[in-house]
Amino acid sequence: MRQQRTSAAGLVADLQNVDYREPFWGGRKSAALGGIGRVPICVRVLRKVGSRENAALPQSKDSAEVISSRIIPLAAVALAVLAAPPVFAHARLVAATPASGATVSSPRTIALMFSDRFAAPFSTVEVEDQRGRAVALTKTVSQDGKTLGGTFAAPLPAGVYQVSWAIAAADGHRMTGTYSFTVR
Repeated sequence: MRQQRTSAAGLVADLQNVDYREPFWGGRKSAALGGIGRVPICVRVLRKVGSRENAALPQSKDSAEVISSRIIPLAAVALAVLAAPPVFAHARLVAATPASGATVSSPRTIALMFSDRFAAPFSTVEVEDQRGRAVALTKTVSQDGKTLGGTFAAPLPAGVYQVSWAIAAADGHRMTGTYSFTVR
């Protein structure tokens, strides 16, 4: 019987010298089969390739290693994505006073409530009359950072007004919108 080689070059040489016309069954008994059967030479060679002596060669993994190295991290990422807080969602306008399309008596203030916090220094609200002239407005932001508003310098005369707003949401996206209301 030939001496077995343990180096990578030796294993390649063993594979090259195999006579594929002969059966692959070698003389070593299989521990997996309880010693009743023989392990094919090709399996023995592959086991050698996966040994620590040949760590530079690709290693085969058993199912437990595959589960722990691939499945568990993927499950953790999926769980993180599914359980992500709404911080990753864009802030949206949820309510306004005066409301879009509403007819009101002369309001003194305006308030726009958003679903998430926004960056106040990068957020604006502007009101224009039906001729396109800006209405004087002092901007305010609520303590919770979700309401953008303002106080008018003077009572609004009757007419149609357009509100234009822009906010920088907590996720970094710039959101804008417009709506109108009527003062009777």
